[in-house]
Amino acid sequence: LTSLIVERGAASMDQVRAALTNQLLFGGDIGTNLVEIGALKENTLHRLLSEYHEMPIGPQGQLPEPDDELEELMPAEMARRFRVYPVKRTKRTLHVATSQPLEMHVEQRLKSSLGIQLKPVAVTPLRLAEALARCGLDISEREQRLLSVLDSGVRPARKPNPGRRASAAMMFPEVPPYRRISEHPEGITPSTRQPKPRPRKVPMLRETV
Repeated sequence: LTSLIVERGAASMDQVRAALTNQLLFGGDIGTNLVEIGALKENTLHRLLSEYHEMPIGPQGQLPEPDDELEELMPAEMARRFRVYPVKRTKRTLHVATSQPLEMHVEQRLKSSLGIQLKPVAVTPLRLAEALARCGLDISEREQRLLSVLDSGVRPARKPNPGRRASAAMMFPEVPPYRRISEHPEGITPSTRQPKPRPRKVPMLRETV
């Protein structure tokens, strides 16, 4: 996803690195972290998620509350359990919002339980969490704060904090650089399963008269 975001010019590599640091410290998915630090617009993330997962795009922003027919078709307990949210029904198909493609066994189980075809549509993880909170699923204070900022029409922005990068470095130390086996302090030897090197053929010299 980050490669697609950078490729489309939606965010820079420096912004992706800042979002990764934010993710290491506070958790959450990388897309929401990019939105939280003000590096990516919510609607842009929504569009790129649809492209990345190769799914039809769902409603933008806050998902509409389901009517009585949808609530009866998909109870809140089922929505919480499978992390999907009903958004629309046609004659033969139920459109459900999700932030990633449904696993095959989940989709099959939902189809057999509901007795109707499913059409997953892509929404951002943050908007899915907001919708599932109506079904009784917990939502964090951090997510609520970000939703309030987004709904106010103000683009989120987080001031750079020099101590945050240092804290991330302490919590997640860098992997030491690669060294050759012969330089390893524990003296690791090559595996016996590795193929033995073939002997090098040396061309024979012809005798001259």
